[in-house]
Amino acid sequence: MRDKKKILLLVSTIIVIGLTVYFVNDYMKYTTFENEFNTVKDEYNHDEEIDMVRIEHRSLDSEMLHAKNLTDQKKIHEISENFSDIELKESNHYNLSNKDHYRIVLHHSNSQPSTYISIYENKILISEPFIHGSYEVIDENNLYTYLNNSSFDWDEELEIEE
Repeated sequence: MRDKKKILLLVSTIIVIGLTVYFVNDYMKYTTFENEFNTVKDEYNHDEEIDMVRIEHRSLDSEMLHAKNLTDQKKIHEISENFSDIELKESNHYNLSNKDHYRIVLHHSNSQPSTYISIYENKILISEPFIHGSYEVIDENNLYTYLNNSSFDWDEELEIEE
């Protein structure tokens, strides 16, 4: 009888520890765009201002890539406000290029590597110049909505070759 109680207690303890580890690990995957972007800035010493933002849009129903270069600091600030508090969860999906998406390229004034942010309706991929991370958007992707609702006068139209 005592052995059954010991075994039951041991199994219960292992289950509780396993569930605790699982939930703590899952909780650690949650972050915000601002946290991840600050990590990238720290890794690449991007203390300087962003002097140009290039926005590219790829729609699958078109064989064209549209691009716009922005140097207006007011517009750059407006864009950065839309992604600063997006809530994210780490993901393992890195290959999303077959979906409609925007790509933002942040150029820094000291000519350090540019930061690349691929924005999908419910995913965000950050690269600098190598992949920093892929994330699922938890609530609403304000940046995707903002870009989708903006009517840009595109500077360039490039044909996509596959």
